[in-house]
Amino acid sequence: MTLESEIRFPRDNESRLNTRIEPRSEYERRLAKASLSVSQCEKKHILLGNLRLGVAVCAAVLGYACFRSLVPVASLLVPVLVFCGLVIWHSRILAASGRALRIRRLYEKALARLDDKWHGQGETGDRFLNANHPYARDLDVFGPDSLFQLLNSARTRMGEDVLARWLCNPAQRQVIHLRQQAIQELSTKLDLREDLAVLGEEATSGVHPSRLKSWGADPVVLRGGWQQLLAFLLALMNVGGVAYWLLVGQVWWLTVSLGLTLMLRFVMRGHIGAILGSAQGAAADLQLLAAVLARIEKEPFTSAYIVNLKRSLESDGEPPSVAVARLAKLAQWIDSLDNPAVKILNVLLLMSVHISFGVEAWRRTYGHLISKWLDAVGEVEAALSLAAYSFEHPEDPFPEILDENLPVFFDAEALGHPLLPSKTMVRNAVSFSAKEPFIIVSGSNMSGKSTFLRTAGINTVLALAGAPVRAKRFQLTPFQVGASIQTVDSLAEGRSRFYTEILRLKLIVEMTKSGLPVFFLLDELLAGTNSHDRGIGAAGIVRGLLDNRAIGMVTTHDLSLTQLDDSRIRNRHFEDDLQNGILHFDYQMRSGVVAKSNALELMRSVGLDV
Repeated sequence: MTLESEIRFPRDNESRLNTRIEPRSEYERRLAKASLSVSQCEKKHILLGNLRLGVAVCAAVLGYACFRSLVPVASLLVPVLVFCGLVIWHSRILAASGRALRIRRLYEKALARLDDKWHGQGETGDRFLNANHPYARDLDVFGPDSLFQLLNSARTRMGEDVLARWLCNPAQRQVIHLRQQAIQELSTKLDLREDLAVLGEEATSGVHPSRLKSWGADPVVLRGGWQQLLAFLLALMNVGGVAYWLLVGQVWWLTVSLGLTLMLRFVMRGHIGAILGSAQGAAADLQLLAAVLARIEKEPFTSAYIVNLKRSLESDGEPPSVAVARLAKLAQWIDSLDNPAVKILNVLLLMSVHISFGVEAWRRTYGHLISKWLDAVGEVEAALSLAAYSFEHPEDPFPEILDENLPVFFDAEALGHPLLPSKTMVRNAVSFSAKEPFIIVSGSNMSGKSTFLRTAGINTVLALAGAPVRAKRFQLTPFQVGASIQTVDSLAEGRSRFYTEILRLKLIVEMTKSGLPVFFLLDELLAGTNSHDRGIGAAGIVRGLLDNRAIGMVTTHDLSLTQLDDSRIRNRHFEDDLQNGILHFDYQMRSGVVAKSNALELMRSVGLDV
């Protein structure tokens, strides 16, 4: 079976709307259920606290009775056993309460997203910002109130890393179709998304993949053999020496065995220190990874993309979740070696040596699979993040990705910005083709030119990541994206805004010379220089981009740029309306060149005498 035959392109967005669960009602139902669980757990928590206090009082009374020889001492076992049972029950109630609280917070945040009140919540993805990336900063892909912050629901750093990679690197057409199919399936798996979202005690993401991957790939330094056997025999000798000392009162046996133990520890100190140091502190990460793997392993999938990812988790031995859980247990033992009581046992039983052999045995068996497991988890979590967005925006369609061998094409109807509130967002249509690849957008200040560039760009990023888009309909051939919208000067690097801009323009021009066609978005092209140089330079850059099959838009206040005589260029504009001294904007793009400016009116509106 070919890859194409496994793909069922999700183009029927009308049927998608008709078969989807209504997000708000489902979130409200789950929030109410979680709130009820929190309330019930709180009542049980109070009841069990009172019961424990009552049992403690009874135990004290019974203890006094035993002291007075009124009842046998063995009768104290009853309240002790009851108290221990109540402690175990209480711990389970507290765990259930913690999970219910996390679920409640999860759906409170989900409803906030539906109400466009998500800003400031969640991971911003600042660590993925790269000044040299051709569009990430300009299109608000990362940072506060960014696309990443809106989309990301990953529980691990691998999921965040993969989501960031998808947003920064347009995928091939076949991969996009497979992701669309997977996202469509995952969007209805609310139980899976809920279970993964509330794993662990902390709200922040865990698991550091780069550290785990390098640890798994490092050479194994301990392979068992005579050293492991000797460590086991010395531990037995130490136990026997302690028993001999306690029973007979002589310490020669314990002295000899401890001497041999210290010699072995001295010989192995380098290897043991390196092994324990590399794994120390990883218990929480590994426990989270094991829980994520276990949840993914038991979930049935049908989409080819996720089925293949789940298949990559399979191994000849035990399931990855079980293997990672064993490693997590070893990591917990490593962390416990700092406990004073355990330190004494470590001297006698060589616990650190046995743990080191256990860690190395695990790495020898599974170390080469860690990278594959982490990558698969990251891919599933990234797809789940986009699936949550898809579920919450059932009116947003999947774009139709056309064959990359076709002439360049971009056609969007009712295109809106996904980071703007849906109630105030204004939609516009825009299209490009090989015959009409370029639009010059003129307009007054604050009329919406820059926002529309970002709107077209961020929806293209979503489309080429495999996600739904904020549009009524969207068709495009695959592109590289390049933008120069938020270029600023850099005091640290000694670069002006103009120099930063021309470096970005150089990058975009170089992108046109290789790979896919480029979709470029340039705001106020060369605004940092004089009008003479700007006119000549802008015209040259535009023609150079067009001659290399690029398509895109340029905004400008310099109306001389709108006079370029080229059949491939179209003029569009945004405008304002002055009513009673107040400027009004409708943010609708119109044909032609803008006929008026509002700069003087804006200056007057803030009190400048012009």
